[in-house]
Amino acid sequence: MKSFILSYKLRSNERELVRDSNYIDSKSCERSEGEDKNDNEVCEAHVNIWKVYVGTIRSRICFFYDFGLKITQNVGKIRLFIPFEIEENGKDYDLVRLLKNDNKLLCTVFNMDLKSDTSPKNAFSRVTSTEDDKEKFCLYQLGSNNFRVETVEIADRCRSKIIGSMLTITLGNKPEENVCKSDTHLYIRFRLQAKNVKDAVISDHISNDFLQDAFSEIDMIDFRMNEHRSVHIEAIDKMKEEGYDYFRFDKVHLFFMVETKEVVQNGSSLKSDRRLLEKELWRDYIPKGAKKSYYIAHHWKKEISNSKIGDNKKDDESFMGYSFFFTSQYPKINWMRLIVYLSVVILLSWVGSMLCLDSNQESYIQISSSIKIGVIISLISVVFAFFVITNYRLIVRLIKK
Repeated sequence: MKSFILSYKLRSNERELVRDSNYIDSKSCERSEGEDKNDNEVCEAHVNIWKVYVGTIRSRICFFYDFGLKITQNVGKIRLFIPFEIEENGKDYDLVRLLKNDNKLLCTVFNMDLKSDTSPKNAFSRVTSTEDDKEKFCLYQLGSNNFRVETVEIADRCRSKIIGSMLTITLGNKPEENVCKSDTHLYIRFRLQAKNVKDAVISDHISNDFLQDAFSEIDMIDFRMNEHRSVHIEAIDKMKEEGYDYFRFDKVHLFFMVETKEVVQNGSSLKSDRRLLEKELWRDYIPKGAKKSYYIAHHWKKEISNSKIGDNKKDDESFMGYSFFFTSQYPKINWMRLIVYLSVVILLSWVGSMLCLDSNQESYIQISSSIKIGVIISLISVVFAFFVITNYRLIVRLIKK
C-alpha cells in the first residue's frame, strides 16, 4: 500500500516559492545532514477508517476515511495525496458542522468533556473544557469552495495510469480575536470515500483452513502517512513545484470502525484498545447508507513519548511519518469454493455408491449412461478448473523449471 502524503503551505508563502531545506526532496525525500529538521509545522492527526456494509441486503462494502487535523493558524493551505481514487460526492466532505451543533457528539468523538460556543453565521466555534472553561481549540467549518479534488495520473507505457487523488484545502481568513485567540489551534475534520475498495485494502482468503475459507475472508490494511519509503514520486514532485512542506506530527490517533462480527488482529508494535460505540450517540455521525448497527472502535495511538528513533532514543519534538498495520477477518460466502466442495462431496458419494453397488443390482432411478458420464465429467472439470485458478502461479513456476 502506498503512503498518504499530508503537506501544507503557510499563509505568508502562498504567492511565492521559497526553495530552502524545508521543502520536499523528490529524489531522497529527506534533508541532508546538519540541516534543521524541526522547522516544519506540527500537526495532531485523528484518522477514522470506517468499514460499512451498504445496500438493501448489505452485500456491498464501502470504506470511508475521516481525517481530523489540529493545526496552527499560520497554515493557509493543506494538500493531501490519497493513493487511490475518491468519490467527490458534491464536495460534501466537511464533518465539523456535525460537531459544532451537538455537544454530546463533540464529547463522544474526542472522549473529553467539551462544549462549543456556536454562532450560526460564523465558520469558527470556540471549544472549551466544561471543567475549567479553558480554551482547547477552535472548530473550523469548511464549505464546498474550500475543497478541490484532482486526479493524479502517470504515463504507463502507451497509456496514462491513475495513481490516486489530490485533495487541496484552502483555509480562509483567521478567526476574530473575540471568537478564538490567535495562538489557538484550528481543528478541521472531513470525510473521504474510496471509489474502489480493492485499491484501499488488500483482501485474501484464509489459506490455512480449507473449509473455513469458503465462509470467511480477511482484509489486510496497511495505513501509512508521510512514509518516505512508499510514496509516489510523481505526487511529491507536484507538491514540491507548488511549494508545499511535509507536516510533522506530535500525536496521531487511528481508529478502525467496524461491525461487531469482524475479528481484528493487531499487526503493529503499538498497543491497541477497543470500545463499543454507543448507537444513540453516533447515529448522526455514521456514514450515509450504513446500517445503524453496533460498531467497535479499534484504537491505536502514536505520540512523542512513544515515538522512537535510532537505538531506542525518544524524539523530544515530533516525528515525520507513521504506519499502522492490522487485519480483519469477517464472514463472507465464497460461492465458487462452496460449489467445488459440493462437487467433491458428490463425487465421493458417487464413488462410494459404485463400490457398494453389485453389478446385478439396478438403481431406483433410471438415468442413461451418457448423462451420468456428463455429470461426472462436469464435476471433475469444476474441481480441476478451481485447482488451476487458485494455484496458477505455482503451476507456471513448475512449467518454467
